This record gives sequence, structure tokens and C-alpha cells, in this order.
Amino acid sequence: MAMVFAGTLADIDLFFSQSSPSAYVRWHRAIFHSIAAATILSVAVSLAFIQLRRGKSEQKMTSGVSILLATITAGLLHLLLDLGQSLGSELLWPFSARRFSLDWLPKPDLYVFALLLLAILLPKLASLVTEEIGAKSKGPRGRVGAIVGLAAILLYVVARAALHSTAVATLDARTYHGEAPRRIAALPEDESPFSWLGVVETERALNEVAVWLGPASSFDPESARVSYKPEPSVALDASLRTDSARRFLAAVRFPKASIVRTIEGYRVELHAFPYGSVAASSRVMAVVDTDFTGKVVADSLEWDPAAKQHWWL
Repeated sequence: MAMVFAGTLADIDLFFSQSSPSAYVRWHRAIFHSIAAATILSVAVSLAFIQLRRGKSEQKMTSGVSILLATITAGLLHLLLDLGQSLGSELLWPFSARRFSLDWLPKPDLYVFALLLLAILLPKLASLVTEEIGAKSKGPRGRVGAIVGLAAILLYVVARAALHSTAVATLDARTYHGEAPRRIAALPEDESPFSWLGVVETERALNEVAVWLGPASSFDPESARVSYKPEPSVALDASLRTDSARRFLAAVRFPKASIVRTIEGYRVELHAFPYGSVAASSRVMAVVDTDFTGKVVADSLEWDPAAKQHWWL
């Protein structure tokens, strides 16, 4: 029970991040997804669990040290699995606000859920069979299933990492609408381990392209959907210096700016690219209004209507 609490506590930031766009940028995958916070929370859970069981029979009870190590391991495993995704986590808070991500696993990953479910159900089925034939089981119940399940997940993650490396190499070896890539990312999609979403930044544009690594795979860089960057302007430069823009840019890997002329000046919007994708990792956009001279009139963080609105993001 202590491991279950410690392994899920990092997601408490969901309760804080949904209250407003500003709170989302501040809390989403931030403090509670750091190594420091995960360790502190895991220790607190283990101490509370040990305190609650005081006075009970000591026979066959797990030692306090074992509980402590187990809860810390559960908390850190949560961060490790999140690190494999594309959303990014502030692992080194409070020393650094940098977000880390490996882009190996989608969120949610139904294959991992399936492997965990099999690890739980197969030992149950095996125990029913052994009880039916009258055999006695040796060792703690579920140990073999847990070992096999963890091994299967590890192999799956390694396979995902290898496919990701292939996808990145495929993207990096091509040009896009006549331009060489400056930055690239291969983001995992949940349909299949062989399906990836390529994001390629060039000098003038951001490109979105599907990468299929399964049987009969082929890759056409000309099929990339292109979104051109706006031309440099006083309004854009002023917008990027605002507090809202700085907070947004710190949390988003591929920001895309759009500029619209209004009656009183310009409206600059910063979105997470690619639009409408879970892998874009932000439900928020930054909005800045300026006059015709580039003076900032207003800036704010707002919910992005084009972004995925699933509660778990």
C-alpha cells in the first residue's frame, strides 16, 4: 500500500495545474515531478505507514528499512517512466527549471498498462491452477509475476528507445521543402510502437510529418505539413520579452508564433507546435497585445482551444 501511494503522489500536481492557465504552467510536471520532491514525499509516506502499523503484531511484518527503500523506489520509478515521455519534467528542481524528456513512450501507453495487467492476472490464474491440483506454492505470492512483468516492460522500453533512435536518424537525414533541419524530435504516438510524429524546425518553418517504421516502411519528407514562422517585427520582439511569453517558452519545446493585425495594433499568439497534438505538451497559449509601435498593452496566459484537453495532461 505504501508503494502505491508513493508511486502516484507525483501526479498530485494535476489538482493544482487545472485551476488556471498560469497554474498549469507553474505546476504541470514541475515541483512534484522532481527527484527531490519524489524522495521527500516517499520518505513521508513510509514514515506514516510505519507509524500506523505500530502496536500490531511484528510477526511476518516488513522491516521499516525495506518499506523506506520500496517507497523511494516506487516514487523514482514514476519519474523514470515519465522521463520516457514527451511532456517533460523538471527533474532537477529547485536547482534548475530545465525540463527533461526522452520521447520514447506515449501518454498514456496502453502497452505498458497491458503488460502490468498481465503481470497481475497471470500469477492469479497460476495460483488457482496450483490450488486446484493441491500443490503448494513456494515463496511470496506474485513474485514471479512481478519479475516477469518488470522484465517485459524493460524490454518494451528498450525496443521503443531503439525505434526512437531510428526515427530521429530518418528525420535528420532529409531536407524539408528545400531547407536543412535545425532541430528535430520524434514524438511517440499511441497507435503503435512503429508510429512516430516527426517535428522538424528549419530556418523559416516548423514541419510536422508522420514516420512509420513498421513493415513496408517508407518516408517522404515532402509530405510534411509546413507552418511558416512569422517575419521578424517590433511587435514580436516586444511580445517575447513579456513575462507571459517567458513562462510559456520555458515550458514548451517547439513554440509557434502567429501575428494578427487588429484595430489598435497587433495580437501575438504563442502556441505549442504541432497544434492539437498530445505530444505538444501544453494546453496553454501566451497572448500579447501591442500597439502599432510595438508597445505592450496586455499579456496573459490562456487555455488553448486547439490543444488536447484531456484531464491527465
